[in-house]
Amino acid sequence: MQLEDLRALVGRWSEPVWNEAQPEAWQRFAEAACLPWPCGQPLTAPPTWSRTLDYGRIPGLDLPASGLLHGEQAFFYERPIRPGERLACRSQLAEVMEKTGRQGPMWLLTLHCEARDEAGQLVVQERVTLIWRRREGDV
Repeated sequence: MQLEDLRALVGRWSEPVWNEAQPEAWQRFAEAACLPWPCGQPLTAPPTWSRTLDYGRIPGLDLPASGLLHGEQAFFYERPIRPGERLACRSQLAEVMEKTGRQGPMWLLTLHCEARDEAGQLVVQERVTLIWRRREGDV
């Protein structure tokens, strides 16, 4: 894949994928992240649990199996995620930048992810930056 090919994908969205907010998954997430967990039934998901949702695959964006690093991410909540609700999640390639680091060339990919409830109301947005370290032989 060439830089021009990536830039041509900017603005493209994945198809929405329906996810269910399951408190059991919240508890496993909280335990793995060493977060405190309330006794009984929680009222909302842990703040970063939305990262575990399936946001779908952006058509044409074929990311490598290696050489990809997590740069940063930010969460923007309209309201908390509630137990049992279904969320339609999708992602968009929002930006592509090329930089050169100490270990050579890299591309910075910014993804915009969103989750909406069954009424179509926005619940949470995420901005994720991935660093694709370019290596000789990369496709």
